[in-house]
Amino acid sequence: MTGIKFIQVTKYRTIPEEEKKVPSEENEAKEPEKSGGMQVDSERTEPLNGEIHPQEIDIPMNEANNEELQVRRKEIRNMLLEGKFEQVGEYIKANFTSLWNEDKNLRNSIWALQLIEYLKEQKIKEALEYSANHFTEGGYFVTRNIKGYEIFIEVKELLTLFCYEKIEESPLKHLLSPMQREAVGDYINSKILEMKGKDKDTILEKALKQLVAIQNYQLEKQKVSSTFKLKV
Repeated sequence: MTGIKFIQVTKYRTIPEEEKKVPSEENEAKEPEKSGGMQVDSERTEPLNGEIHPQEIDIPMNEANNEELQVRRKEIRNMLLEGKFEQVGEYIKANFTSLWNEDKNLRNSIWALQLIEYLKEQKIKEALEYSANHFTEGGYFVTRNIKGYEIFIEVKELLTLFCYEKIEESPLKHLLSPMQREAVGDYINSKILEMKGKDKDTILEKALKQLVAIQNYQLEKQKVSSTFKLKV
């Protein structure tokens, strides 16, 4: 289990000058000194002048840490479903910095949602500026195929949407669906859990994903624009 690293500080005693110069039988027979609950090797030279030696100790994550992580995961998903994509990026950057910096696919997936929104609203100028500023490195973004499996598409395929006057008639029209936000949310969630050393999907989470996916599919068939949002 991934835990939080705390620092235990162990301080050894200062050896008097007379003990250093003339080792006595008493000193040789002396049992290893204990400090901070840890046994000190009698053959190891003790640091002078009260030198401090830090040591890393793994402490398992407690319930409070797990609850905080769950709250953050829910906040990310809710912001995605509400279309607050820029806020999602800033939130992940602040709370999961290493994940944001290292996972280009994650960044691209969030940026792709924002670009799609600009195109849906026919804000072509904003869309062009946004793509020029965010997709310079290429790469991939996450989505799902018709069977609901997670797949990755090259960013350059996303940019072909500029060629369509009506993007709902393009081969990538499924990206306009609310289910695309769910796909990105699932990917981010799995990456956070993976980073923390936890299972990506519990049985309950898998069941909830299936429920949300089915409900959103029904809404799409009925041409309902709102996204199904499960409240727990």
